[in-house]
Amino acid sequence: MNVRTALIAHPFPIVVDALAAIAAGAGYAVTRANDAAAVTAALAAQPDLAVVAAGLDDATVAARNGNTRTLVIGDVDRDGTIVLTASVERVAAAIAGERPAT
Repeated sequence: MNVRTALIAHPFPIVVDALAAIAAGAGYAVTRANDAAAVTAALAAQPDLAVVAAGLDDATVAARNGNTRTLVIGDVDRDGTIVLTASVERVAAAIAGERPAT
């Protein structure tokens, strides 16, 4: 059985915990990180998915340069970014790789 892996990276533990719970519910084995150095180290394992805070700039760039599907969590609603005020359903759909209804 092929286990899907996800890296969840954000400086706020409560955000990491919430995103990790959503990713685990979608069937991912989760690794957590709270700074750019930890993200860079975790990316060496080439997770299937990286959910990275917009403020972790170097980590976001590193995640996007590999084969890892990358979602950015931020304060501004942009293409490829999940805004922190998004519903749980919208975040879950993004993590699952679905395009949620707007």
